[in-house]
Amino acid sequence: MISRHSFARNNLKRLKRKIYLMDASIIPLCLQMFDWANYRSTKGAVKSHTVLDSDGLLPVFALLTDGKTAEVNVARHVGLSKEA
Repeated sequence: MISRHSFARNNLKRLKRKIYLMDASIIPLCLQMFDWANYRSTKGAVKSHTVLDSDGLLPVFALLTDGKTAEVNVARHVGLSKEA
């Protein structure tokens, strides 16, 4: 039986362009220990932005920012080639 996940991955291989996946995860931090990591008034955090190559699911780009940085702002500056 073919899983839905493997079916979707096989269909991605038919596309003519390279596919990249972007994930942004918030990593909570204690403000008492990391006072530079302001996220909300009582919470601290950093955000991990990672871009994966869909072929091997290996990271091609990673960046840590403050918790308030929007994913779209990072995506604009990643600089992946348009030919890929």
